[in-house]
Amino acid sequence: MKIKCEIITPLLMHGSDGRTPELREQSFNGIIRFWFRAIHGNLSLKDLRKKEAEIFGDTSQKSSFRMKIKKNSLMTNSFNPLPHKQPNFKIKGFSPEQTFEIEFLGKKLESVKSIFVLSTILGGFGQRSRRGFGSIKVLEINNDKFEFEYSIEKIKELIKTINSKFSFDDRNFESKGKFPYIKSIEIGKEYKNYNVILKNIGIATHKYFCFGRANPRQASPIVVSVLKQDNSFYPILTTLNGRGCWKNLQNFKGEIL
Repeated sequence: MKIKCEIITPLLMHGSDGRTPELREQSFNGIIRFWFRAIHGNLSLKDLRKKEAEIFGDTSQKSSFRMKIKKNSLMTNSFNPLPHKQPNFKIKGFSPEQTFEIEFLGKKLESVKSIFVLSTILGGFGQRSRRGFGSIKVLEINNDKFEFEYSIEKIKELIKTINSKFSFDDRNFESKGKFPYIKSIEIGKEYKNYNVILKNIGIATHKYFCFGRANPRQASPIVVSVLKQDNSFYPILTTLNGRGCWKNLQNFKGEIL
């Protein structure tokens, strides 16, 4: 199975030296594994690990698939990771409006395809991926044009092909997860420039968020990615369960949505 992807926002992913831009299979695998867990809040940690191992493997069994990224000669540039501030430093990464291809080999590829597509919708890849960087879009699957309607209902339908018991709007849904799982998904207004979205994300993070200042420090429970439809861009915010400072949550979302 071959999937062609377009880079939507600067992709800040690096090789072993931490500086040279490189598309790494391990990094992509880690992200799709994260979203697989996030849609299984109905499972206990024990049951999740068992289900996860069937696709991603564990210490007792191999992964059902492997991926190969076609190493195209992608253009790179230096980007400000904090676009709401004057750059004190920049990070090298892959420029938007370029394409690359990932090949998936092995078993359970239909499930892997759904998980990967979902990962490109809800999140990004590389550094600052929870803040809009590293957003990508699936263009083709096995040389056939891939089209997806970016709506909450269609996203839920996609998730249910992986976990039929998934829900975040059913009051009778019983969560057992002791790990980050999805609590809500929201799609924002149209923007004509992804840079405006990245800047707004940075402003909102600076003004309202206190998770990064929590002790002990913890990852933000809100993941912001960028969707592209024709020549327009839309922020998509996924809220995960978590503990910390929630009083500014709605203000944070409102700044972006």
